[in-house]
Amino acid sequence: MIVTRKKAKSILKEHLVLTIDPARVLWSGGSQDPLKEYIRTRYAGAPLILQRSAIKCVRTIHPFVVPGRWFPAATPLEALDKYRKVADVVEKYPRYQTSAWYHELLKTLADEGAAFHKRIVMRSRREIDDFFVRYVLPLIESMRDEGYRGDKAPDPLYVLIGSHGELYKAGQGNHRFYVARLVGVRRLPVRVTAASAPPGNAANRDQRERVCLDADASSGYNGATRTSGRNEYLMSMIRTTRLQRAWALTLALMLPAAVGLLQPNEVHAGDPRAEDTDRDGFFADELHRPQVTTNLESELYEYLSMWNDRGYIRGRLPYLRPYPPQVMRAALEEVIERAPQTHARRAREFLRAIDREPGLHFLGEHHSSFNDDGDYFNATGAAVQSTGFLLDNLAISGSLGMYMFDETPFRGTVRDEDRTKSERVWVDDVHPTGSRMGYDYMRDDSVFNVAGRELLGALSVQGVSAFGSENVYGQVGLTRNTYGPFYDSGTILSQNASHAGHFSFTYRSDRFTYQHLLLGLAATPDDGFAPDPRGDGRGDGVGPSQGIRPDKYLAFHSLTFHLLDWLDFSLHESITFGQRLDPIYLVPTSVLIYNQIIYGEKDSAFLGFSVDARLPMDFATSASLYVGDAGFGDLARLDFDTRYKFAAQVGGRWTPMRDVVQRVSADYTMVLPYTYTHRRKPVGDGALYETQHDDASNTSDVNYQNYTHRGHSLVDLDPNSDRLRLQTRLRPHRFVRVNLLAAFMRHANATPDDSVYDDEPGENVGTTDGTVNDSGYRDEDSNLYDEWRFLKQDVIERVIQLGFDTEITLPVEVEWLTATRGTPGTLTFDFGYTFEYGWNRRPRGAGVIVGWPSHEDIDDAERLIRNQPTPEKGNHGARHFGRFGFSLAY
Repeated sequence: MIVTRKKAKSILKEHLVLTIDPARVLWSGGSQDPLKEYIRTRYAGAPLILQRSAIKCVRTIHPFVVPGRWFPAATPLEALDKYRKVADVVEKYPRYQTSAWYHELLKTLADEGAAFHKRIVMRSRREIDDFFVRYVLPLIESMRDEGYRGDKAPDPLYVLIGSHGELYKAGQGNHRFYVARLVGVRRLPVRVTAASAPPGNAANRDQRERVCLDADASSGYNGATRTSGRNEYLMSMIRTTRLQRAWALTLALMLPAAVGLLQPNEVHAGDPRAEDTDRDGFFADELHRPQVTTNLESELYEYLSMWNDRGYIRGRLPYLRPYPPQVMRAALEEVIERAPQTHARRAREFLRAIDREPGLHFLGEHHSSFNDDGDYFNATGAAVQSTGFLLDNLAISGSLGMYMFDETPFRGTVRDEDRTKSERVWVDDVHPTGSRMGYDYMRDDSVFNVAGRELLGALSVQGVSAFGSENVYGQVGLTRNTYGPFYDSGTILSQNASHAGHFSFTYRSDRFTYQHLLLGLAATPDDGFAPDPRGDGRGDGVGPSQGIRPDKYLAFHSLTFHLLDWLDFSLHESITFGQRLDPIYLVPTSVLIYNQIIYGEKDSAFLGFSVDARLPMDFATSASLYVGDAGFGDLARLDFDTRYKFAAQVGGRWTPMRDVVQRVSADYTMVLPYTYTHRRKPVGDGALYETQHDDASNTSDVNYQNYTHRGHSLVDLDPNSDRLRLQTRLRPHRFVRVNLLAAFMRHANATPDDSVYDDEPGENVGTTDGTVNDSGYRDEDSNLYDEWRFLKQDVIERVIQLGFDTEITLPVEVEWLTATRGTPGTLTFDFGYTFEYGWNRRPRGAGVIVGWPSHEDIDDAERLIRNQPTPEKGNHGARHFGRFGFSLAY
C-alpha cells in the first residue's frame, strides 16, 4: 500500500508546514503534483481524454514519497522568465512603467486586444496600470514593510523536498514567493506537498546532511528534532505506528521496482541531483566496473555509438575500432560537458574506469552455449585485466585469461593410422546462424579429467598499446577489429572475426580523418578440409591440408571527410596479400589498388565508400559499399551484364535514450556471389605462393588472398546472402539491459552442380559450397561471376530469427576488496535465447568436421565434406539456441 499525500497529511499534520528562509530555495520544481507533469511530458502524444483521466486518477492517489526518477527536472529560479519579470519590477519600484513586465503586457494588448494575468483580463492601458497599482505594488510594499502575512493570502505556498533535503518551489503562490525572496523576507511558511525518495546508501548520509537546506536554526522544523534531511524526517514521522511501519515497508519494497521502470528525467548541469549517481555508489545508473577498451562488445561502445548519434560528441568518432583510451577520454569528457546530466553521469563512470594509472582487475566467468540438438560448449576460467595510462600519451588495455572447455561428447570415431581422432561439434554450431563466439580462446595440449569429463585447457589473450593524443595516435596489439558506421556489424571488418595482429595509425582533424591499418592474419586452404578441426590452433596437417599458416596480411586505409556537423563521407580501400610483407602497401599516401596493378595484380583488392548522417529527432542513417571486383569498363559502356563482386549495407537508427527504450535500429545487408573470395594466381610455369600442385585452381593449397582469418570470413555473411535485421536496446532497470533481435536471412550456393570438380583422388577435390572459400572458377580461364547470379538459384535457404539477450549487473561488496579498490565489485548474469525457423536449410551439423584417415583411403563422398554444406531442398524446420553466463569482476 503506497502512502498517499492524503494519508501523509493525516499523519504528519502540522509537521508538513515549515518555516524557511526563501533566499535558500534555489530551484523551481514546477507543479505541486510531480506525477501530473510526468504524465503530460511522457504521454504528450496520447489523446487528451486519456491524459486527463490519468491525471485525475493520479491526483487522487498521488504518493507522498515520489521516486526520484519521477521527480521533476529542477530549474534555477533565476532562469525563469516569470521570476526575472518580478525581479525587474522590484528593482525599479515604484517606477513600474519602466519594467519589462509592463511593456510585455502592453505588447500583448496591442497584438491580441487583451492582456492577461491568471484570471485578470486587461483590455486597455489604464487597466494594466490599475493591475500594477492595486496588486503588484501593494504586494511589494507589504512584504517589504510587514513581512509575509498569511491572513492576506489564505492559500498556502507549496514546496517539494528533493532527495538530499533541498527545496523546490512548486505550485501556486509563485509571485508572493518571488517577492518575499527578492525583498529579503527571512521567515516564510510553506507546505510540503511531496518528497523525493532519499538515496539508499547510508554511507552518504553525512554528505546529504551537509547539503540539506535547513529551516531557520531557531525553529528547526517547527520545533521538531532535526534529522539528516527533511525527507528522512518526514518518513520517520510516517513510521510512528505498526500499521504505518507496514506502509513504509511496502513503500520501500515497491520503490526500487517503480524507479527502475522509468528512466530518469534529463537533469541539467547545476541541478542539486546532478551528483546523485556519483555519491550513491550501489545505486548509480552505471556501476563501478573495470573496462577493457579492446572488448568491442562492451557496453561502453554501445553508449559511445548512441552519444555519437545524438551529437554529444563534437568530433565524430573514427570508424576503426577498438578506440584507444585517449579517444575515449576525450569523447567522454565532451559528453560530460555537453549532454544532459543523466548521460553525463554514465560518461563519468566510464571515464573513471579508463582515465587512471593501470591496475590489475580480477574477472572470474563462465559461459555456456547450446542448441536443441544436444550440442553444447562451456568455458570456465579467470582473467586479469588492466586499462589505463602509463604516461600522458601512452595507454594500454588488455586481458590475460586461463580457461577450461567442456564440449559435446564424441559422436563417433574414425581411424587414422591406428590413431583415434574424435569427431566434435564445431564451436560455431552452437550459435545462431550468422553469429559466432564473442570471445577468443586458443587451446593448448592440456587435458583435465574432472568428474569423468574431459576438459581442455585454453588461453585467452588480447591487448593493445596506444601512443599519442586523441587526434594523432598509433596502436599495436592483438585484438578484434571493426570498421564502418555500423559499430556492431559490417561489410568491411566485423567484430565477429577472430582477434588478429593490429598495427594502425590515425590522424584526426576538424575537416577529415585518415586511418591506416595492417592486420596480421592466418591463412588456410580453400578445400574445406579443416586444418584445425577442434579449433585448437595446432594445425595437424592431416590429409591434404597443410594447416594454418602465418605471413598473410590485410592492408587497409580510409579517408573520412567531415562535410558538415551532421554528415560524414568516407573512402576506403584494402589489399589482402601474403608470403611477403610488401612495403609499398604501408605507405600512407599510396593508392593500394594502383600499387597492386603495378606489381602484377597478384593480390586481392577492395575499394568502397561510406556515408553517415545525423538527422533531426534523434535519428541517424548510414550506408556502406565495398567492391571487390567489377567490370568498370563494361559499366562505363552501360553494359550491366558484367562482373559484380560487392557488399552493401544500409540502415537507420533512432536513439531516444529516454524511458525504457534507448535505441531502435534497422539495417539491410547484401553480399553478392563470390565476394570476399579470391583464386591463387600462378606465375609462369610455377606458382607465386607455396603450393602442393601446379594447378592454379587447386583448392588444397593455402590461400593467402581470400578475405579470411583462420578459415573464417572477416565479415558476417557468406557470399550470395542478404539479411534484414531489426534491433531494440532496452534498459527496463538501471541494473538491467535487454537487446531484442528480429532478422530475416537468405543464402544460396551460387555454384551450379555441373561445375563440381571431378578429379582423381590426390589431385583436386574442389569446393563448391558457395562460401568465402568458393572462388567461382570452373577452371583456370572461366569463372561464374561474370553475370548477375545474386539469389537466382532454385534452392535458397531462408531463415527467420527472433531472440533476446539480457544482462543483469549487481553490486557486490567484499569489505577488504572494496577498501583496496575504493569501489564495490560487480556480479553480472547474462542469458539469451534465439528461435530460428528455416526453409531449405543447410543440414544440421553444418560445421561438423571429422578426423581424417590416411589420404589414400578417402572415398569421394568423404572428400567432399565441407565446412558449410549447401542448402538442402525441403529441409525445413525450427532450431533453438540458448546461452547463459555469469561473471564476477573486481
